[in-house]
Amino acid sequence: MKTTKKLLAPMLALSILSATPAIAANVEKPFHDPGLIQIAKVDQRYVTAAQKAVEQYGNGKSFQLEEALKDEYFADDHTKKVHWIIQSKTRDAIVTVDADSNKVLTVSVKFELAEMTGEYAKYLPMAEAAVRQLYGNADVKFEKASFFRDETLGTNDFHFSTNDHQFVRVDAVKNEATAAFLQYKLADVDPQAVSTAEQAVGLLSKADDQPFTDAEFQRDDEREVWELKRLVTGNDKALGMDEDGKQRVASATIGAKTGKVYRVEFLKALGDKTKKSLTKEQATAIVRAAVQQIYGTDLTGYTLTVDDDWGDYKFSSEGKDTIVANFTRGGQLYRLSLNTEFGKQN
Repeated sequence: MKTTKKLLAPMLALSILSATPAIAANVEKPFHDPGLIQIAKVDQRYVTAAQKAVEQYGNGKSFQLEEALKDEYFADDHTKKVHWIIQSKTRDAIVTVDADSNKVLTVSVKFELAEMTGEYAKYLPMAEAAVRQLYGNADVKFEKASFFRDETLGTNDFHFSTNDHQFVRVDAVKNEATAAFLQYKLADVDPQAVSTAEQAVGLLSKADDQPFTDAEFQRDDEREVWELKRLVTGNDKALGMDEDGKQRVASATIGAKTGKVYRVEFLKALGDKTKKSLTKEQATAIVRAAVQQIYGTDLTGYTLTVDDDWGDYKFSSEGKDTIVANFTRGGQLYRLSLNTEFGKQN
């Protein structure tokens, strides 16, 4: 994946694809950035280029560009350049312009559904059809739309989203839905995926076998997975992540096609403040047993490297997926991840 895409690609989801991928870090940066200046102080060549881009892709909607920020970006894996981020105060329009060439790099504009008229009108039915195809029982009502143009990659994407964070991305070049993030009722999830997730979490939770509460289907260019989660109402600082007023106790990410466990975690274990140091031999023995049960993989011949900063225990072998394990301070295994070639999960 090009670094340019990593920096400038539009938001997919969440957590996105938790994971995921995929937030335009430098484009989002101006929201609270003290470096923002009024557009009148910017070289008008950049402003003019940005205004023309907004008019070109705004579908007749009027956007007022009011502020800007000068920032750096990677044109490729090695070349760092400077661009201007020019936006409206509400960020319903954001344009990035290369400072050297004065060329527009990306354009992002937001719409109400009623504003998706003319040529843009055909893309909402595509998103709705994708929802029906993926999840016939879904009650998905799109509330917002946005358009993103990446001049470097030559992509035009529409994102249709709901107020509860579900979305579908439509590729306007291919005229097809290429990404989705949908919330499922547990009863409608692939039973085999649920069973696999339950077994994986159970291995880490030590008989704390409370059921999952939430389910999501996530698809994009690199992932097609089920994410099963157990969320609770509480204020346990050890759990860290807060999702709409709830906290994640456990979760598992399962390949929708392969059935592989790409990630399993039991975050409740972090609440145990017991401290116990593990030797590499002890950690290896614990991970070896878990990996054998979850993946049916023998770690014999794998090389272990420990990242002391992040607490990652990485087991790798040439030509095979890398397995990453994490332990609590008390020495309990609470997370296993499968790092696949090129990051693809399906």
